[in-house]
Amino acid sequence: MSDINPAKSKEPAAFRADPQPAEMQKPHRGIAVLVLSFFALLGAVVGFLFSTVLILVGLPGLAACIIALADLYEMNIGRMDATGRTLTKAGLFIGALGLSLMLIALIIRVLS
Repeated sequence: MSDINPAKSKEPAAFRADPQPAEMQKPHRGIAVLVLSFFALLGAVVGFLFSTVLILVGLPGLAACIIALADLYEMNIGRMDATGRTLTKAGLFIGALGLSLMLIALIIRVLS
């Protein structure tokens, strides 16, 4: 193994940090992100079918996306438990889908 001088590394400083030991890492929030994203998807579908007011129930998709992106960053630099990476990514994609459907439903409702 060769020693790499962190000052001469081309990687951003955030990705050069040594990961914390497992007992010091924050627990992942993958299940919370996934639950928020399912609420967003459900809210977007229900809002599209029944009422303009219910479209706002899809807003947890925005929260799911923000939390998921922040958690994935924390996992990448080693500050958060990476065992929830798959759940977090799934929540990110489903939350983005729910948010997109909510926006499409909102546009259709406004234009009709």
